[in-house]
Amino acid sequence: MNVEQSKLAEPKCSDYICEGKVKIYALNDEVFYNSAQIFNRDLSLIVIKAFSIKRNQDRIKQLSEKKTDTSGNLNKSLRIESHTIKDEDLTKKVESQEKLTIIEPLGASGLRSLRYIIELADEVDFVVCGDHDPIAIKQMEKNARLNGIDTNKLVCICADATRLLSLGNPKFIREFTSMTNKSIILGNSSWHSNLLNNILKPNLTLKYSVVDIDPYGTCSPFIESAISACENGGMVCFTSTDMPILCGNMPEVTFYRYGGNALKSSYMHEMSLRLLLNAIMSCAAKCQKGVIPLISCSVDFYVRIFVQIVHSPIICKQLAQKTSIVLQCTNCPSFHVIPFGKSQPKKKRRHNISIDGGNNEEPKDEISISPNVSNQLKYKPNNLKVPASSTINSTPILEENLLCCECGSGYYVIGGPFYSGPLFDPDFLNKLLIICSDIEEKKVSSLQNITMLKKIKGLLLSMKDELSDNPLHYHIPSMCTFLNLEMMKPSLFHSALRHLGYRSSHFHRDPLSLKTNAPNQVVMDILRTWALEHPPKNSQHHKFLQKPISTLNIKFEIHPCILLASKVGPRWLPNPEDNWGPKSRPGNNSKKKKVKHNIL
Repeated sequence: MNVEQSKLAEPKCSDYICEGKVKIYALNDEVFYNSAQIFNRDLSLIVIKAFSIKRNQDRIKQLSEKKTDTSGNLNKSLRIESHTIKDEDLTKKVESQEKLTIIEPLGASGLRSLRYIIELADEVDFVVCGDHDPIAIKQMEKNARLNGIDTNKLVCICADATRLLSLGNPKFIREFTSMTNKSIILGNSSWHSNLLNNILKPNLTLKYSVVDIDPYGTCSPFIESAISACENGGMVCFTSTDMPILCGNMPEVTFYRYGGNALKSSYMHEMSLRLLLNAIMSCAAKCQKGVIPLISCSVDFYVRIFVQIVHSPIICKQLAQKTSIVLQCTNCPSFHVIPFGKSQPKKKRRHNISIDGGNNEEPKDEISISPNVSNQLKYKPNNLKVPASSTINSTPILEENLLCCECGSGYYVIGGPFYSGPLFDPDFLNKLLIICSDIEEKKVSSLQNITMLKKIKGLLLSMKDELSDNPLHYHIPSMCTFLNLEMMKPSLFHSALRHLGYRSSHFHRDPLSLKTNAPNQVVMDILRTWALEHPPKNSQHHKFLQKPISTLNIKFEIHPCILLASKVGPRWLPNPEDNWGPKSRPGNNSKKKKVKHNIL
């Protein structure tokens, strides 16, 4: 046995790592583990539990609707079943049959998959955990044995993530491993044709209920394969930790990874979420699959997105109107979001036919009343409307030198395209908050070991307050710094908007952010009014302040709604340790040599 083979057979284990209800071996820089991702894993447990509830409710609704057709008669296929199964038993039947199958193709130590199996035992039926590193696979198997995991619940596969996801057949993997009683190693050669014909081919329609993509770095190489491996109505979980790229440090890399320009601006963390969502939706739409964001959050050094995948050409048609660009001034905080498309009710031609077959009067338009919702709307490109003055310093504005209408000296840079719709589903968010409350009240025994519950609940509460229909946000300290102003309390800025009749909120990551449905000009007028009441000592932006204030009745008095919002509860909790951030890759990745394995 050579050195590499002995290292593969007996990895060095020095201690244990305990997380949730799982205990794993701690390796000395052999397999990747990051304690800062505990929040990510705890949140994923709660989200998957909520998704299981949502999935069962949707399934019960479908079965209930199938029991009776439109005429009120029983459906033939369910006529016998309806006599034997009572409505109150339908929930129990669905919950017992509709358990989740999960795949985690980038498993590393397998900790996440083990937590899914143990802490979501009532919801999860089977988990496939993969990694391209043979040492990681051996460690997964040791960790599974350490926690007493049944081999019928977990399969460890050594394979490239994209190739593993391309199988997309949990039943095949489960049957094959039960027959051979060994883990699977995928190399460059293809599967045996007899296995493909006898096992894989009859079950090609089977997909995974949940696909969890948690890479070291970007998730963009795995988006297409993850979507294809997910069943209709299933959920895909994406993590991306390449925040310098998503936040605009290297815009050329952002563009080829995610298909859009990232701007280094006050809203860069929100835009990173929206760029990733746009990449996911654009990829799914090619196969007429719609993407429904269940929850999307920016946390610490990464973004975490949970989306539901459904076959829906109607949702795909809405993609253009939910895709936007942003025009950001290079000098001041002003920005303008412009959607690519819009929809409006279709109109059809109506003619009054005379007895002789001719028209008695001019044709009139009427709104289409087609029962198909997608046929009621007409989609077309949106108009480019840039707020700009007709002249600046008596010089006409030309197309090539369009200047910002607020400061008169900044040019517009283009960001995006990005997704500009809601970042989360309100009903799903309420389910998550209910589960958090149940855990606090010890009603969910399986999730009592979640350590980040308070921080998760704070995040969810901040998301619940967030405006869902207004993309991107301002940063109040940055706006005050721009004019060398005394810092305005966020509550005063929000109150000024509320007194004017506009809505406002924060972005869930930052309590000093400002999201609003007010026009950009109103926000800038509030800033100018504050500058008049609290003059800056030195201001180099006299053009911005010299513009007349057109918004009337701006007042900085605390609005009653602001006081009520402050009593919701703690929302932005600190991290448990200092230097809470990403870790380097495992040290063995750059040093290990290729080891030959038996290939199927």
